[in-house]
Amino acid sequence: MKHKDRVRSLAFSPSGKLLASGSDDKTAVVWELSDGEKLAEFQHDDYVYSVDFSPDGELLASGSTDHTAAVWNLSDGEKIAEFPFYDSVYSVAFSPDGKYLASGSCDNTAVVWDVIDCRKIATLHHGNCVESVEFSPDGRYLATGSWDRTAVVWELSDGEKLAEFHHAGWVNSVAFSPDGKYLDHGGVDEKFGVAEWRNYKIIRTDQHEYIVWEISWFKRMPAYRMKGVFSPFAILPGKYIECMSLSRRGFLAIGDIDGNIEIIREGKEI
Repeated sequence: MKHKDRVRSLAFSPSGKLLASGSDDKTAVVWELSDGEKLAEFQHDDYVYSVDFSPDGELLASGSTDHTAAVWNLSDGEKIAEFPFYDSVYSVAFSPDGKYLASGSCDNTAVVWDVIDCRKIATLHHGNCVESVEFSPDGRYLATGSWDRTAVVWELSDGEKLAEFHHAGWVNSVAFSPDGKYLDHGGVDEKFGVAEWRNYKIIRTDQHEYIVWEISWFKRMPAYRMKGVFSPFAILPGKYIECMSLSRRGFLAIGDIDGNIEIIREGKEI
């Protein structure tokens, strides 16, 4: 599997049988994992920084530096929604029930949209670009990571800020644990943190030699991407990896600066 340019984002479908990728070649692509065939390709007007499948696997969301977040129907390739921003969209994420889409932008906002009605549900403000967004497993809360050096958890019903954690540099990624109890956050200050966010209790802080770019969870273990990929089953030092995604079936997808996508299982490329 290969793009014409740098791969910026990867996401497995809920079934684990498909992989979506976003690239500097201005496309979001859906691939069949069994044979590496391209099933669908969606066009933006600029780089595609983020992709995410809906929980039922029928829709794909993409965020782009063309200042839009889009939602595509995989069955017919139609764009069913497009949400405008004043700047680049760096992150998109569906809610657990698939009704809402969260988008983080360099216009300093995270916005939650109703996918069907194409209306704005909530606008959450940071002091700089919003690099990462993720819903809690119950869909009640949204976590955001920003270049203003904070990771924040918001109550979506009223937009209240419930918790805030600080870094010495940009926060690149946030991720809830599968039970929603913990929030992971990592940034350019080379720090990875885990917090019991409801009571501000810091559970773990790891200081590294490299920037923490991206966080995901596999079962009960957090994994995060730095210069190499650290996961429950793979450490790839020396590789320049641009993005990663972990599937429920135990596969790790990695994308690089040259447009290549590799799938790894238990440390072995497949």
